[in-house]
Amino acid sequence: MITLLLVEDEQTVRQALKMRIALEADMQVIGEASTGREALLQAQQLQPDVVLMDVQLPDTDGFALTTSIHSIVPCSKIVMLSIYGDTSTRARAQQVGAASFIEKQQPTEQLLSAIRAAVLVQEDQDTNS
Repeated sequence: MITLLLVEDEQTVRQALKMRIALEADMQVIGEASTGREALLQAQQLQPDVVLMDVQLPDTDGFALTTSIHSIVPCSKIVMLSIYGDTSTRARAQQVGAASFIEKQQPTEQLLSAIRAAVLVQEDQDTNS
């Protein structure tokens, strides 16, 4: 089972993601956060496999938060979400160590595939260690 922490400041978007993910037999949302501060606490307490995170949050941005989460929960993979799909935003996500970057307007299947791929990469790294 892939465990997820949803980090999204828009409650309606967060709830829609949670409802869609609940339809997947291999995924479970174990926590939700609407700010960077909440996300750090939840990530540390829950240690999810994947943190699904919006790039823009009220108290920080997803790039800084990705760096912080990696320092306290290095085993969690970050899949970033954004309405912006420009190359500089994608490049920043990659620079801070996000496993994947998905535009919010992309089909849900691409998001679900990115979540699964992030976990598979971790499993491959663990097997090769």
